[in-house]
Amino acid sequence: MSKKNNSRLQIRNMLRFVVQHKKKCAAAGCMLLLGGGSIAVSQLYVPAQTEEETGPVFAALPPEPAETAAAETAQAEPETEAVWQPTPVELNLAHYFPEGADTNDITQSLAGKAFKELMTRDEEWISNIYDYADVTPAQMAGRLGRPVSSVTGKYNPKDERHDKNNPSTWTVNTFKNIRMTVTDGDGHAITPYSNVPDIMSLANLYTYFKGVDDYDLFLSYANELWESSHSYTVSISDLYYCSGCMSDADEKREMEELEREAQEEEAALMSGEEQETGAAAPEGASEENTAPQESVSRVITAKIKTESEPETTAAETAPAETVPESFSPVLAQTAETPFSEEAAAAFGPGVTEAAAPSPEASEASGESTAGADNAAESSGAESSASQESFDAESSAPAAESEQASPSNGTETPKPETRLSDCPGHVDLIIHMKIIGLDEEKNLFTIDETGSSQEALDAEDEWPGWNRYTIASAVQLSNQDWFEKYGLTVSAISTGNPLTPEEINAYMAELPADLSNTRRELIRFALNSVGKVPYYWGGKPSAPDYTSNSFGVFTTADYKGRVLKGLDCSGWINWVYWSVTGRRLPYESTSGLATLGKKIKRNELQPGDIIVRTGTEAHVIMFLGWTPDGKIQCIHESSGPVNNVCVAVRDANWPYYRRLAD
Repeated sequence: MSKKNNSRLQIRNMLRFVVQHKKKCAAAGCMLLLGGGSIAVSQLYVPAQTEEETGPVFAALPPEPAETAAAETAQAEPETEAVWQPTPVELNLAHYFPEGADTNDITQSLAGKAFKELMTRDEEWISNIYDYADVTPAQMAGRLGRPVSSVTGKYNPKDERHDKNNPSTWTVNTFKNIRMTVTDGDGHAITPYSNVPDIMSLANLYTYFKGVDDYDLFLSYANELWESSHSYTVSISDLYYCSGCMSDADEKREMEELEREAQEEEAALMSGEEQETGAAAPEGASEENTAPQESVSRVITAKIKTESEPETTAAETAPAETVPESFSPVLAQTAETPFSEEAAAAFGPGVTEAAAPSPEASEASGESTAGADNAAESSGAESSASQESFDAESSAPAAESEQASPSNGTETPKPETRLSDCPGHVDLIIHMKIIGLDEEKNLFTIDETGSSQEALDAEDEWPGWNRYTIASAVQLSNQDWFEKYGLTVSAISTGNPLTPEEINAYMAELPADLSNTRRELIRFALNSVGKVPYYWGGKPSAPDYTSNSFGVFTTADYKGRVLKGLDCSGWINWVYWSVTGRRLPYESTSGLATLGKKIKRNELQPGDIIVRTGTEAHVIMFLGWTPDGKIQCIHESSGPVNNVCVAVRDANWPYYRRLAD
């Protein structure tokens, strides 16, 4: 059978099968059609995928060639650091360093160098003022041109310099009180502080236009402002008498009071109630040659008297002063001065007019202080810091002179008293003025250099002191200088350790019969010179150096010192503890004044201590006598060195104590 006939036969048989089973074949055909149709339709629909399942649709897209190249370049090349540019509200000299200086230490920059020089000058100024407390009343009377009779009282049997049969020797040889007032430029009473950051802020603005890296110009300008903003007068009160201070019972009560104060301080220390570090120093703080002072990062706020504040007279707050006519308020003259767009743009968006004192605020402050200024102008000239002249006839301020007899140009009559009652007293009166930014008569108004016509006419776009430049200087001064620039009082400690040769030279001058304990005390004290920073309230935690960690950074004390150290009484305790192995029972000046044995001035031996209590408390260790009869001592000093040092003092203080044989 041929293939053709065979195919026909297969088709005939298939048709016969379909006819016989037509129902089953029809059902199968429908199923095939439905299945094929479903497959065809499914190919036309693609369901959308959710972002949760696959992420953003564009994330799966391949990057463009240009984007891939940019990403590879960014990974291969690190981001370039922005180049620093001087600004009016940053201490620009902090970015400039002397040749060979460590550029990683901002305190070694030109800004640090200027800060150190100005702060040292600041500390020396106030140190010199407090040194007057060591001058005897007779010596001060001579400086002021007053007769010795003005400080000559009754016979004092407890003063070894008094001869009972020679009234000319009955001079008062120590000041009873040190009465001090400090005022700002407007005559308002303030706490003593350093205005060096204020001065440097003005110098920063001035040199921003005149030469941002000109260190000599910066320093000369700052020194001129310093001179203009510091002044003081020193005088002594008339002789006066108290109700009785010479009896043994009075002396006993005084020592009991000192011991009670010392016990209270020790109890507070042991119970953890001692004053928090960084707070204002209370009265009796044992710190030499200084007074409570705000840290350099203090916040400057406007001082505008309100009607509710009591009136303050010049006699209560300020020494006599003549205000030169040239010191007319620059702010009032320049507040509306046009400011070029180019110069304004240099200050950036961070400076606003609100940072500068407004003319309305100046007027309000001026109304409240006009009486004080007028009174000051009519009462004579104030001494300048550079001349250190004295007002010989000035008397105590009204608020302070209740004990002093009125001065009318004649000697005050001395009341009849028994010799045992009171030999007479005199007070030292100190007036200081420190001018800052937040008073009406401020640094801007006394700046003769920056406000001179020559400076304004120069071709450097210096606009003078207007609202923008003033705002920038205030903003810079308000910054935390320690956090940003590492500049604090501690950064200028000028204490230098003694060499072995220097120590041996001091030791060779000691008396030959001096005990071994005293020699060791002196040697240990001399070895500590320049090695223990001054820190207010600092007390030793152990003898020697190892466990005390002197010089490490710690919380700032009330004056901004951040190096761990000791105060004057803490240093005395530490020296005795380290040498004798025994800790002294008291760690305050009032406590030290009660310890050991009372001795006379002429009985002092190396290792004995001399104590002054009260608001200007201090303690020193006797080293020897100078050829002119002064005391050579070793002590922990707060200014200007902020460290242990060897010094020469008169130290006519009331307490001479012997703590070692």
